[in-house]
Amino acid sequence: MLKLHFIDVADGDSILIELTEGPLSFRMLVDTGHRHVAPAAGSRRLTALAYLHQLGIHRLDAVVITHLHQDHFGGLLPLLEQIRVDALYTGYLPVHPGSQIICPSGADKTVRGLIGCLNDWSRAAASLLAAGSRLHTITENCTLAPGSGLRAELILPNPPLSSLQRRCWDALQEGRPVDAQALYWSSKSRNPGSVRIALAYAGRRIHLSGDCYGAVWDQEALLPCDILKVPHHGDGKAITGLLAQKLRPVHAVISCAAEYDSRKDRPSLRTMELLAAQGTRIWFTDGFHRSLIPRSGGRPPYSPLKATAPSEHPAPKSREVTMITTVLFDMGGTLEDIFVDEASEKEAMDRLRQMLASYGLDPGMDDAAFKARVDAGWVRYGEYRDARDVELKPVRIWCDYVLADFGFSRDVLAPHCEEIAHMWEVTHYHRSLRPRVKEMLQNLRDMGLKLGIVSNTAAMYQVFDILEEYGIRDYFQDVTLSSVTGLRKPCADIFHVALHQLRSAPEESVYVGDTVSRDIIGSKRAGFAAAIQICSKLTREKDAGIRRAWEPDYVVEDIYDVYPTVRRLMQTP
Repeated sequence: MLKLHFIDVADGDSILIELTEGPLSFRMLVDTGHRHVAPAAGSRRLTALAYLHQLGIHRLDAVVITHLHQDHFGGLLPLLEQIRVDALYTGYLPVHPGSQIICPSGADKTVRGLIGCLNDWSRAAASLLAAGSRLHTITENCTLAPGSGLRAELILPNPPLSSLQRRCWDALQEGRPVDAQALYWSSKSRNPGSVRIALAYAGRRIHLSGDCYGAVWDQEALLPCDILKVPHHGDGKAITGLLAQKLRPVHAVISCAAEYDSRKDRPSLRTMELLAAQGTRIWFTDGFHRSLIPRSGGRPPYSPLKATAPSEHPAPKSREVTMITTVLFDMGGTLEDIFVDEASEKEAMDRLRQMLASYGLDPGMDDAAFKARVDAGWVRYGEYRDARDVELKPVRIWCDYVLADFGFSRDVLAPHCEEIAHMWEVTHYHRSLRPRVKEMLQNLRDMGLKLGIVSNTAAMYQVFDILEEYGIRDYFQDVTLSSVTGLRKPCADIFHVALHQLRSAPEESVYVGDTVSRDIIGSKRAGFAAAIQICSKLTREKDAGIRRAWEPDYVVEDIYDVYPTVRRLMQTP
C-alpha cells in the first residue's frame, strides 16, 4: 500500500511517501519545510521532524531536497540529529561540506539570501556525510524503483541551468571569482530549477512538483494524473491553463498556510480557478478538514481559506490613480533604441556560421540557403511562441526550431545554445541606450519608487550583461525575463512575476514600453494603474495587424518624459 502524507508545515513543503507491501517497507521524505513552524490558533501545523516523531519513524530510506530555499530544506539539519537518512538526492551538493562562504560587503538581498542557504546546506551535507548517508547529485533525470511496482522519476527541468548553478556555487565555496550576473540568476532560478518527482504506482500517476513554475514544464508530454502537489504553494505562477488541461488532476494539494498571503498572492484565485475548471478537488495542508469542491457551471467556493482570495484586478483609468510605488520598463525599444538592417543580419549569420564551425558543425550549403533555412526556423518558432505567449529555453529554440532542419547532433549543439542565443541578441540587432535614461532613472529612484524590467528575450543573460554595459543595472531591484520565466508578454503572468518579486501591487504600478501588442495590452491585462508608450523603430512592425483592445494612457517621445509623467500621476487627486 502506498501512502502520501502532505505534512502541514504551514508556508513550506514536506511530503512523506510511505510504501508497505508485506515485508517491504520504504519511506522517502520530499523536502523538510522550515526549521521552525510557529503555532497558530485552530491549526495543526508542525515541523516535519515532529510529524515523523508522531508516526514513530526514526529512519528514512531516502530524502529528496527539490531546491535550496529554506521553506523546503530548512528543517533538514534538526531532523538529521534524530532521524537516520540512508540516502539523499538533490540538484546540488557542496564541494566542501561544512565550509562557510563569507558574504561580500554590498551584496544585494538576493545574493545574501543565497549565501545564507548555501551555508546552511553545507552544514547539512557535512552532517549527512558524518552519519554515513549516501549523497547523490541529480544531473539528469533518474528513477528510483524501491519495489512493489512503485517508480519515482526525479526530473531535473533544466540541466544546463542546474549546471550553471553548480559552477557558480562551487566557485563561491572555493573562493574563486564569480560573474555577478550569473550568480544573481543562479539564485533567482532556484524555483524554476526545482526538482520534480513523478510517481507511478498501481496505475496511478502523482506529480510532486516542488516550486517548479507551471510555465517551465507545460510544454512536456504529460498524461492526466490522480494527484498534483501544486507548485510554489499555489501562487499565480504555479499553474498555466495548458498545464491544468494536460494534467487534469483528480486531486490537487496546495501546501501553504491557512491565511491568504496578499503580498505573495498565495494561494492564487487564478490558480484555483484553472484547476477547478478541470473538475479538480483542491486540498490545503493547513486546512485538510475542508476541501474546495468545484461546482458544475459557475465559480467554485473558496471556503478553505481564512481570508477571501483576491479578485482579478481591474485596469483603472490613469486619472483614478492616487499612489504609485513602482515603475517597470521594457528593455529593447524602450530603454534602448533597437533595430535590424541588412548589415546586422549579415553579421549575425556570419557569426552563427563561424560558431557552428568551431563546434564541428557544417551546414553544407551556401550563405543564401543557410540564411533562408535559419529564417524559416525563426518563423516556425515565432508562430509557436506567439500563439501561446510562452518563451522556450535557448536549447529548445535553437535545437528544435531555428536549426532543426540542419540535422545537427543535439548532443553537440545543445551545450552551446545559450552562447548562440546571446550572440544573436547582441549581433542581429543594433542596440544603444536612449539619451537621458540615467537621468530619468535617477529622478524616479530619488522619488522613492521601485524600478524593474520586464522583457521578452530569447537569451538567458544578455539583458543583464547589457544593463551592466550601459551602467544602469543598479537602478533596478528586479529584472524579469521571458527566457527565464517561460512566460512572454503580453501574458499578464510575467508582469505578476515581476510584481511579486518587488512586493508591489499592480494598481500602484506603471509600465513603460514601445508596443501596444506586448507592453500596453499585457500591462493592462495585469491591472497596472497606467501604461506609457514610447515608440521605437520596431513599433510599427511589432504592432502590425493587432486588435487594439487597449490604448496607452500616455505617449511620450523622449524617455526622460517618463519622469514628469509619473510625477503628475502621483499628484493626481
